[in-house]
Amino acid sequence: MHVYIDDSGDGGMKFGKGSTRFLVMAACVFDDTRQIELLDQKVSDLSQQLHRKTEFKFHKTKKTHKRMFFEAIEPVNFAVRVLVIDKTVLYSETLRKSPSKLKSFAISLLLTHTFDTVKNAKILIDGQDTKSFGITDASYIMKKANGSGKTVVRKVEFVDSRNSVGIQLADMIAGAIRQYAESGEKSTELYDTFKTRTFQPEGSYWVFK
Repeated sequence: MHVYIDDSGDGGMKFGKGSTRFLVMAACVFDDTRQIELLDQKVSDLSQQLHRKTEFKFHKTKKTHKRMFFEAIEPVNFAVRVLVIDKTVLYSETLRKSPSKLKSFAISLLLTHTFDTVKNAKILIDGQDTKSFGITDASYIMKKANGSGKTVVRKVEFVDSRNSVGIQLADMIAGAIRQYAESGEKSTELYDTFKTRTFQPEGSYWVFK
């Protein structure tokens, strides 16, 4: 099992001065490597069609190309686990003061309460997050995820999103969810294309306040 994780938003609390209201963490869960290969092929075909040489990132992708991306990956089988944190009502002083701890906390929540659908998984996280959030190792994530005595996570890797279509997928999912949240759940065009992937037990959509 492979789980690709990326976020949208930031861990800052300076609202009105650059910080985002929402931090969204998204995990794309694959239990079949053939589906990862299919994802790679679909995204590669789309990149050729669009004459695109750069990776897919939600905030750098045109609106029409975002829609084409989600249409292209529709045949791929994977589940989506999402955590949406409204930071304006976040009460924990520890999490409010530390973007690093908030980030790690969000990732660990994605990997718990999975109804045993996530097992012995390899977790892949955008390596850029190690710089922006100060995460230097995976010990906290593994400790929290495996706290029940079950091997939910067997390995955590930080990878370059430019070389990982799975991370690019997680970025696009997270970006679409944050757009949906920030619109007051009115901007549904992109979210509707993968909404069913968030249904339990394999998926989840959790608004944490």
